[in-house]
Amino acid sequence: SSHDSPTCQLWEGTKTKPHMLQHPLTSRVGRQAVLRILGTRGFAAKHGDPFPTGIKQPVWATVNSETMSAANPAQLSNLCAGKWEGAKENLDIVDPMNGEVFIKMPNTKGTEVDRFVASAASCPKTGLHNPLKHPERYVMYGEIFHQAGHELSRPEVMDYFAWLIARVMPKAYYQAWYEVKVTADFLKNFGGDNCRFNAGGIHSSGDHAGQETRGYRWPFGPVAIVAPFNFPLEIPGLQLGGALMMGNKPTLKCASTVSIVMEQFV
Repeated sequence: SSHDSPTCQLWEGTKTKPHMLQHPLTSRVGRQAVLRILGTRGFAAKHGDPFPTGIKQPVWATVNSETMSAANPAQLSNLCAGKWEGAKENLDIVDPMNGEVFIKMPNTKGTEVDRFVASAASCPKTGLHNPLKHPERYVMYGEIFHQAGHELSRPEVMDYFAWLIARVMPKAYYQAWYEVKVTADFLKNFGGDNCRFNAGGIHSSGDHAGQETRGYRWPFGPVAIVAPFNFPLEIPGLQLGGALMMGNKPTLKCASTVSIVMEQFV
């Protein structure tokens, strides 16, 4: 299991012989132990829960979602053609709770947009992969989604994003936390072979020898996602995942006030 192997801990706490081990949820003691783990580790938030304090910043994160402030502002970057880079100017994003500038976002404009156009144009209409071209990339994204869903499901990561969402789009802790859960569930749902299965087409037999109909789920190639402010992780996260797994090359533009959420997610 992903969280200090609670299943192994449960098994080690029994006197059952190895070949007689049961699934931990099949016994009353096992269920109680699982619920105790969930309760102490904060897996399941509920309505009315306060925001946790002193959260742990993930090793990959570049900002602390709990402590960023006007005195310690976050500096965001663009991602283009695999490189993180800024712009000549920044746009000030204010804290909705006090009006102070606490995020600096690249104000990409004019000729700075050209490199994004060129990057999108590098993707053919047939996409980066499709059922007939580089199908191994479906498997690659299945593994990516599996790993990303696992990471996003860690309690400390869920709290990190819950804080980050609420800092730019004020919500209760449970509302923000559940947005993270929905996104993690989406990623886990498409782990393994499900990206490949999502590209499944149709087949119909013909009415005479040598004739048949085949239908393919084909990518569009270069696509764009313009995401709103109210669900800064869930809406762009799911749309980005769907576009990528099907072979498209998306250009993502989030609402400026909440773009920090997807910058950290990506």
